[in-house]
Amino acid sequence: VNELCAKFERHEGGLQALSREEGKLAELAAEIGCEVSVLRSELQDEFARMAAWRSTVDTALVAQRETSGEQFEYLKSALHDLQTKHSQQTDLTVLQLPGQLHVNWTDKIGEGAFSNVYRGTYMNRPVAVKQPKNLSVEAVDELCKEVLMHAKFSNNLGVVRLIGVDLPRTGQNSIVLELAQASLHDALHHGAMPDLDLSPSGKLGLLVQVASTMEYISALGLIHRDIKSSNVLIFANSAGSVDAKLCDFGIMKNVYSASTFDATLTPKGTPPYMSPEAVNGDYSTASDVYAFAVMV
Repeated sequence: VNELCAKFERHEGGLQALSREEGKLAELAAEIGCEVSVLRSELQDEFARMAAWRSTVDTALVAQRETSGEQFEYLKSALHDLQTKHSQQTDLTVLQLPGQLHVNWTDKIGEGAFSNVYRGTYMNRPVAVKQPKNLSVEAVDELCKEVLMHAKFSNNLGVVRLIGVDLPRTGQNSIVLELAQASLHDALHHGAMPDLDLSPSGKLGLLVQVASTMEYISALGLIHRDIKSSNVLIFANSAGSVDAKLCDFGIMKNVYSASTFDATLTPKGTPPYMSPEAVNGDYSTASDVYAFAVMV
């Protein structure tokens, strides 16, 4: 059937027209290597499946038109929750670092609105250690939510790798990440990576990497909400080039559910990168695209 579906577009009129022409049907059956009767039977089954699929779509469209906006959003949210149920049930204990984490609390290498980033060492390798500025119960809870969200796509090559967490066992409540050479912002404005290719083609290469990662995250139904050059980290790789990776998922939002991280419409993000609607608390994938354009 797969071979048939790959070939039918060559025939004007599609599958149904093809099924009515004995000569063409016999020719195709011989090419595929099956009996004409088997091919005709498969075609009939395919017609039935297509009809059932169209019926399902038509029913869903009618239901959508008859459902109020609020109810339809609830259905979308329920569907997404069902699709991601397994990943949402990630146990934080699985991410708890088994070894000893050493943090140099005097070497702060980054700072955001809600957290600081320090240089550390884990298993004899340098790491970045992110810790909330406020260690209240609410702040630690937000940290845990960020970790669970980050864990869903940490294996993507365009996302800063999550090594693990150091939670209440030591009282530090930290996220441990791979250590970058610099942020794109510092490379552009402070010469943090003198050897980085900042020619037009070099910059374009970095932007293409970021755009690819954004496309991946968007396909998961997620909005980053804080795309900017300081949230793009640069890593030297073994091939002699560099990788641009996205980081900081603390205010990420699920497009299907307004309550993924906060149930309010309080604006989140960095003002110069925020689209007009985002300033009013209304986010969409377009908000990330706008922020990306500002970064460009």
